[in-house]
Amino acid sequence: MNDSNPGQTRSSMGGVGYNVSLACKYGLESPSCSSENIDRSSYRFVSVVANDFAGRSLLKHLDSNKVDTSGIKIIKDSKNSTAQYSSIHNTNGELLVACADMAIIEEDFITEHTVTQLARAKPDCIVLDCNISSSAMSNILQYIRNNLEKTKVIIEPTSAPKAARLSHVNSKNLKVFPNNIISLVSPTVAELNTFHSSFSNRELFDDYDEWFPLLDTLGVDSLFREKLNKQAQQYEVLREGLKRGFLQQSFQLLPYLPNILLKLGPSGLLYIGLSTSIGDYSSIPTTSDYCPEFTITTNGKEFIDSDGKSKKMGIVIQYFPIPEVNKNLKVKNVTGAGDSLLGYLTARLSLSSKNIVGKAWLEPEINRIEDEWFKWESIYKAQISSGLSLQSNEAISPEIAKIK
Repeated sequence: MNDSNPGQTRSSMGGVGYNVSLACKYGLESPSCSSENIDRSSYRFVSVVANDFAGRSLLKHLDSNKVDTSGIKIIKDSKNSTAQYSSIHNTNGELLVACADMAIIEEDFITEHTVTQLARAKPDCIVLDCNISSSAMSNILQYIRNNLEKTKVIIEPTSAPKAARLSHVNSKNLKVFPNNIISLVSPTVAELNTFHSSFSNRELFDDYDEWFPLLDTLGVDSLFREKLNKQAQQYEVLREGLKRGFLQQSFQLLPYLPNILLKLGPSGLLYIGLSTSIGDYSSIPTTSDYCPEFTITTNGKEFIDSDGKSKKMGIVIQYFPIPEVNKNLKVKNVTGAGDSLLGYLTARLSLSSKNIVGKAWLEPEINRIEDEWFKWESIYKAQISSGLSLQSNEAISPEIAKIK
């Protein structure tokens, strides 16, 4: 401390948005996303850079690698520099400390630029990271709500401190199911904790007109708690979830965020979702090679859908431990592991929405068994993509493009 130290340095393009976009690109190029219905160039990275050396160098690098830069705008009169992230890692590749200068992304002009790109592309999915300001996020969500109602919105929290920005969007753009705009979030436990505490501070859990009645319908009652406690004797992830509170936090967030893919590091992934066909899970065959280690559901309560059919709404919990091939990896870089997972998953969601018109596994209703199997396979292979990046010198491994 308080002195310079010898070490090795290297520079590369990065940032959450760019990393997710690059992983999505590789995912779309992979055999696992092969489909005649998919345009493999149908992704776009939307961002801004300053008119400085770093910004010009980035654009030149992208152009030389034939990457679409049409979604990147040069802000000539910005008072901030092009966003940069500097990190220090130990010899095992683990992050020690980092500095993120993302001020340019927080400026107001990001809203107009993003809306212009959305109007032009009309995407099936959009990933927003929490580097952008709450006001920009709110305005973008409002545009999607008014103009792109079929677009799936995914929120990448970015970090625990920045995850709080989601709770500060205008309440008109943070609606309770089925009027929710956000389809999926992919937090770590720390980021989930920030989501929950910031939502609580905003008094979003004090909505007794919409939030509480829906939570009550999901069936989080004494019988379900007893069921969880019993299953926790067998599964450590449930014991940890109940002890640390991230299961309870997820249940309270579900009315606003109906699909939560919780990243547990070396323990894998926990999916917590809101389902309007909760009774169907007991009849889904688990013969798939990608099936979760367990599936637990609430009993839920019956409701009448728009077609007049009686169905049950409830919560589903599924655990996906890390794949065998991801164990005992020689870790070189941890910075892009989560971004790789989400980027690849977004590529698979694009495949899903093209093959099943208007439907993807983010929908609350299971229409076919194959839809659920597709979700399992997507999550498993997203974990594979994460493992590939952990072993790469690059934040996002090009080997993702070879996933079968």
